[in-house]
Amino acid sequence: MEKLWSSANARIYGGGVDDPAFLRRLSDLIGTAERLHRTASIGHGRRTITRTTQDKPILTPAELRELPQGRAVVFASGTPAVLTHPIPWREGATPPPSTPHSPNPARQRRDHHRARRRPGRRLL
Repeated sequence: MEKLWSSANARIYGGGVDDPAFLRRLSDLIGTAERLHRTASIGHGRRTITRTTQDKPILTPAELRELPQGRAVVFASGTPAVLTHPIPWREGATPPPSTPHSPNPARQRRDHHRARRRPGRRLL
């Protein structure tokens, strides 16, 4: 699996892996973010504020292991990793029919086939 993973130009991780070494590697690939910490102290009648930055992983191995269903991390060559919500192929680009204001899939198919039969008709 390591050879397949390392040779691919685009990789998608969808959770469900328990291998700590693999999860650590993914966490390292995702990278870190600088977090600013401020501390205040009072001594000798003066108030002192100290600001420090600390690098923390964007997603820890534990968070990657517990990635919820319906989420995925996409790794593409030459770009930063992206946390995404993939749409299953069977749902297509339209929202499921149960949502309000969603288009009627049967009507869309019918209109698409009618437009193919009549050149010059455009669908909006």
